[in-house]
Amino acid sequence: MKQAAILAAEGERQAQLLRAEGYASALEKIFGVAQTVDSKTMTLQYFETLKNMGQGASTKYIFPMEFTSMLNDFIKQKEK
Repeated sequence: MKQAAILAAEGERQAQLLRAEGYASALEKIFGVAQTVDSKTMTLQYFETLKNMGQGASTKYIFPMEFTSMLNDFIKQKEK
């Protein structure tokens, strides 16, 4: 019984390590792609997200602070 508990704990430990390695690998890939994204692409992604949010039944929205600065940048670019 004790040996089975030890083996189960060791198996769970290895599973957690594998999950953590998977998350780390995914984050590295995301970071790599994010380095190549310019502000116009990010602004368009925000607008796409807003469009999707507007299709929902929710009546209240929370905007991250980054959105307002990106929106200002977008407006400035349109004025040029």
